[in-house]
Amino acid sequence: MGEIVHVRLKNEDKAKVDSGNLTGVIVKVNKDRSQACVAVNCGLLKSWYAYHMLGRISGKSNDVALNGLTDALNGWESMKVISER
Repeated sequence: MGEIVHVRLKNEDKAKVDSGNLTGVIVKVNKDRSQACVAVNCGLLKSWYAYHMLGRISGKSNDVALNGLTDALNGWESMKVISER
């Protein structure tokens, strides 16, 4: 919980000029299924992601405030549920 991760986007979920990833923060974990729920600035992603599908940001870049995700981490329960698109 609280880890900054990259969620890889499928080709159909992005335009040619878009980045291939969404940067978000892990807000909920299901240890039994090895999955995590991720929040981004504009909402809570509706999909659960297997740990191996997420790219963990390492080092000093794994900072919630530095990535502008403080509000997402603290208020994820009241955020609207959105898709990657």
